[in-house]
Amino acid sequence: ASATNWRSLAAAAAIVVLAGVGAWVGRDLLKSTPDHAIVTEAPGGMIRLGADIRPVSQGSSLSYGQTIRTPKDHGALLTLQDGSRIELRERTELALSTRGHDTDIQLTRGNIIVEASKQGSGHLWVTTDDARVAVVGTVFTVTHGLGGSRVSVLEGRVEVDEHNADHVLLPGDQVSTAAGSERVPL
Repeated sequence: ASATNWRSLAAAAAIVVLAGVGAWVGRDLLKSTPDHAIVTEAPGGMIRLGADIRPVSQGSSLSYGQTIRTPKDHGALLTLQDGSRIELRERTELALSTRGHDTDIQLTRGNIIVEASKQGSGHLWVTTDDARVAVVGTVFTVTHGLGGSRVSVLEGRVEVDEHNADHVLLPGDQVSTAAGSERVPL
């Protein structure tokens, strides 16, 4: 009976040690994962959508998971914790989320210009309902509306996963999910 008790105590101790290690690793992961953006510029303000629609002003901190929208005739500039900057044009709606070390800009509608910082262990993504853009230290635009999405690269390189095709875009390149759409100037 004492050998069984000894094994039970050893198993319990191992569980306590594993739980402690898991909590320590989880704590470090949470510390290193960005969880908010700063509204660097918002001359016309913005609104935070959800159950309680509230105004958002310059200098505000935006928690990931919140949906924001710029008003007619006004844009805004967000800065992520990694130094990446997102310029929102008028009537742009998006939400930010994270998964591990990855950050996802979920563009519902509108037009953004992204100046992505060099990504460390994670990736920066822009997702619309018909395309997903993988970013590695670059400057590019994404426009999304009823007619589909358009991605244009100004500097660097992006990878676009359009439902049925993958594209690698370099400076000056552009791809649209709308069939027959014409190229627009950058």
